[in-house]
Amino acid sequence: MGFDKSLASLGGQFLLDIIAGKLLVVFDSVKLCAPSPEKFAELDYEIIKDSGDGAASAIFSILSQARCNYVFVVACDMPFINPQHIECMKTHILEKKPRPDALIPVNGAHFEPLYGFYSVSAAPVFSKELSKGRRKILDILGCCNPAYFEEHHSRMIDRNLHMFTNLNYREDFDKALEEIHRRHLE
Repeated sequence: MGFDKSLASLGGQFLLDIIAGKLLVVFDSVKLCAPSPEKFAELDYEIIKDSGDGAASAIFSILSQARCNYVFVVACDMPFINPQHIECMKTHILEKKPRPDALIPVNGAHFEPLYGFYSVSAAPVFSKELSKGRRKILDILGCCNPAYFEEHHSRMIDRNLHMFTNLNYREDFDKALEEIHRRHLE
């Protein structure tokens, strides 16, 4: 993208605040995982310090400090996350027996590991695999007991799967602004 997305704004709001606002509809608290907590000192988030070695390392940091059985992890560049969808995933994971180490949505031929639930029971596996130099979340999940939230369930809530939109390019920000304005006018 050419700049740090973690402090990017969209429509006059930090992406982090947009995402946190939606997460607070479902959860009691929102924490931010970052290798440089001082960068976010002016924001009102509890920070989980991370080594900065990538997303799998961040997930391990989050799981290592979690005070609950499951955490929901989402990337900082996904402003269209859907509280109803997250709530549906939450219900799904609680109904599974045995409970999985993660619940990851399926999106076409891809998975969305940065929009998923992770169990603290997966922390030792993440630790072991990271110590071996494995950095890909999906590779690490292959050593766990993950479950997958099938695409048709997600499409029942959002037929276009907007919730998985990442803002990776300048054009993505422009499209997201158009979408926000369109939704505001409806």
